[in-house]
Amino acid sequence: MTKQELLSRIDDLTRMADARIASCGLLELHPGDMLAPDERAEMHRLKMSLPTFAEERQMARDRIEQRLAARGRQHRR
Repeated sequence: MTKQELLSRIDDLTRMADARIASCGLLELHPGDMLAPDERAEMHRLKMSLPTFAEERQMARDRIEQRLAARGRQHRR
């Protein structure tokens, strides 16, 4: 699953929980309080699957390095 797909599913679960909260009229609840146990487990699994900030930073550095290397090859031609 891509990061965007993970975030989309997390948003879906949060919207479902928010709808349950609104239907109860209990606005002081956290969306996680209104998730079923299997939904809560899925939410946890999804969040744990997201890349850490350190991983995202390294991926960005790798992309920059690749662009610089490609740019260097273009100038040598």
